Amino acid sequence: MRRPGDTLGSTGVPVGLLPNGVWREAKVVLAPGASIVFYTDGLTEATAPDDEEFGGERLSSLATSLAALPAPELAAGILAGVTAFEAGSHPADDKTLVVLRREG
Repeated sequence: MRRPGDTLGSTGVPVGLLPNGVWREAKVVLAPGASIVFYTDGLTEATAPDDEEFGGERLSSLATSLAALPAPELAAGILAGVTAFEAGSHPADDKTLVVLRREG
């Protein structure tokens, strides 16, 4: 990835949506110290009490603001941000988050 907040384009349907989904392989080179964040729609579709969704832009902005943190703290910070946004509203979907960070 070149800059914080860069996103990867899709190479197929979301994983698990169709039983026989087809995806193209993509190669990504992470610079030393860079992270990549994988997440399910439970994060972007998390809702506040007024039914506003967290959304992809808010998630990207939050991840970018925490990008200097080690992977475990980055993941914890993202989850804390989403949970704070929900402000006690009941989650409608599961939330899965994977953060990879290249050391060195």
